[in-house]
Amino acid sequence: MYHKYTIGPDDHFIIEEYPEIASELSLLYLGIKGLPKNNRHDIIISFFKDHRIHNAWIAANPELTKVITSTKYQTHNIESLFESCKRVKTFLAGFENYIRCVDTNEVEARK
Repeated sequence: MYHKYTIGPDDHFIIEEYPEIASELSLLYLGIKGLPKNNRHDIIISFFKDHRIHNAWIAANPELTKVITSTKYQTHNIESLFESCKRVKTFLAGFENYIRCVDTNEVEARK
């Protein structure tokens, strides 16, 4: 089950307010920690945001692309939050920045 999110025009992304997002990202990052890091964050953000990945990124990291596009990991909440915040640029930037900055070691330390 996943949530439908309501994001207001003045809202900012604060991970503590989205434990289900933190959980999904934690499991995802733990699962991909041994894979190449080429364009990792770009692939993750692009796929969950728009269900698209640039061909150059696919060529640079086919292993990660295969995992991200599979149904191996539950990512419904991540995708739903992206859908809900597309028009709220500040929130979207914060959410994308969080995904870029999350390090596998940080995720493991939170468990």
